[in-house]
This record gives sequence, C-alpha cells and structure tokens, in this order.
Amino acid sequence: METTAHSLYPPSWLDRFTEWVERLPGRSWLFYPTLGLVLALVPTVAHWADGSYPIGTFNAFHIWLAVQAPFFLALIRYLDVAAEAALRDFRPALEVSEEEYIELRYRLTTASARPALLSSLAGVAVAFLLIPLFPMMYTLVGWSTGPASVIAVGLTFLLLGVGGTVVYHTIYQLRLVNQIYATKAIVNLFDLSPLYAFSGLTSQTAVGLIIYNTMWFATAPQLLSQPVSIGFGVFWAVLSIVTFIWPLLGIHGRLAQEKQRLLRESSQRLEATIAELHGRVDSGKSHTLDELHVTRATLEILEIERSMLTGIPTWPWRPETLRGFVSALLLPLALFVIQFVLQRFFAQ
Repeated sequence: METTAHSLYPPSWLDRFTEWVERLPGRSWLFYPTLGLVLALVPTVAHWADGSYPIGTFNAFHIWLAVQAPFFLALIRYLDVAAEAALRDFRPALEVSEEEYIELRYRLTTASARPALLSSLAGVAVAFLLIPLFPMMYTLVGWSTGPASVIAVGLTFLLLGVGGTVVYHTIYQLRLVNQIYATKAIVNLFDLSPLYAFSGLTSQTAVGLIIYNTMWFATAPQLLSQPVSIGFGVFWAVLSIVTFIWPLLGIHGRLAQEKQRLLRESSQRLEATIAELHGRVDSGKSHTLDELHVTRATLEILEIERSMLTGIPTWPWRPETLRGFVSALLLPLALFVIQFVLQRFFAQ
C-alpha cells in the first residue's frame, strides 16, 4: 500500500531533502540548528574580517537573515509530522478505506515534485529581480558592501528558493485539510473530538508565521519606525489569522448545517408534543396523573435537548487551541506597541 501511495506522484525536492536528513546518523533534528549556526557564522566572520563590527560581537538581525532558510526547512518538517499526527487523530471521523487513508497521508505530508520545483524557481526569479535593490537593502540593515555582500546575495537566493517551495507546500497542505474536512469527514455533533484534530495543525502553521514575523522586529527594532515594515508586519499578522481559520471553514459549515438540522428536528418534536397537549385540552378530555407526568417529562427532555444542541460549538477547535493562537498573536503585538511607545518617548 505504501508503494501505491508513492506512485501517486514523485515527492518534491524538499521532501527528498527531509528524507536525507532523517537518514543522517544521530538525532536528525539537530541538523537544522547546526545548519543555522553554520550559515550564521559565515557572514559574521566575513563582517569581522572587513571590520564592520569588532571580532567577537554579533548582529542579531544579520544572524536572523542568515538562519531563515534553516528555520523554514525545520518548520516544514515539524508541520509534516504534525499533519500526520493530526490525520491519525482524525481517523475515526474519516469515511475512507485503509488504502485511501494511506494515500491521503501521503498527499498530506508530501508535496508534488514539479509544482515545488517551479515554486523554488519562482523564488529565485524574485531574487534576480531584487538584485538592483540589494545595495540599498544592505545599507538599510547595516550589511557590509564588501566581501560579505557576496555572501548576502547567496543567502538571499537560498532563502527565496526555499521560501518559494515553503509557500507552495503550506498552501497545498492547508487546502487539502479544507478538502478533507469538507468532503471526507463524518459529522457527529456528539463526537467532536476527532474533528478538532486539524485545528492544531493550522494553529501551529499560523504560529510559525507569527514567529517569522516577530523575529524581524525583535532583531531589528528600527523597523518599527518604517511604515513599509509596519505594513508588512500587519500583513503577516492577518495572514496568520487566515492560515488558522481558512482551512477550517469547510467543516465549520458542515457542523453548522448539522446543528441546524438537529435543532429543527428538536423544534418539530417540541411543537408536536405541545400540539398534542393542546388537542387534549381542547377536546375536553380528562388527563390521568401518569399522562400529565409523561407529557411534562417529554417537554423537559426536549427543552434540555434543545439547550444542549444550542451550546454545541461549530468551530472545530478546543478552547485551549484558540487561546494559544490568540496569545501567540497578541503577545508580540503588545510588546511591539510598548517598544514603539518607549522609542518615541525617549526620542523626545
């Protein structure tokens, strides 16, 4: 069955790279911080060599610029693992065969080779278009225009090449989550736990974007005085919200429809019970004590049922998932506002 799944389409270069990392001796996750350390040291040493800043000192923003590619590589690996775990938790609510499940797992954790390659090439093309802006960009961030600038160009191409595939991979994965929810989920309002599975993945993806956005301003506070930078920061914050919510819209709609259906049926039963009671009263028939007890109990049960149905949520996330995402979103914003106010205050 695994062979059948792999025959759907060839994996992307990013997935092949991840598989290569997984085969390395030792703990594979150590590869990403090690790569980040190497990429951070290369431009730092170059700046030491040309005297841009004293030997032994570091520039946090320059380090962040250098480690973005490893950050994205590690993030995608983490999200693929999270996606597989989410699908496993979602399995009880999946209306598919075992073979279809294996294929779905492959699709969810593996990007297609050709679109991923085209996305990387598109990122590299963007880097070429930015070449005329490199001198101005390096001056803005305090990057040396000497030999270190050659390293900066290489890091830029690496970042945008990796970034192009990361963008494609993320959109592809979250779009598939939306499709799974919308077309393959068994909707049961009385068993919501499996339906919460993918909200963890969308939340983690969004938090990854928030971390990426936050690091720019955390390592270069001067960006808070640039309107363009603030605009990009707001854009990334909005994008993180969309990333969290958009893949869940399909199942939210289905849950809302199912809730309305059950509420409608409950209302019809309540209406029928009341109509029956009115009919007995209008006919002048006497009621035994048992009949009154049964009618009263029925009305109470139907009212309890309606109240219970009304309280069932239709957004597929646990309260702690939502709280975690909102905290991750608002905490950096609060810190940036405080930092911005303090900068303005001390600048006066």
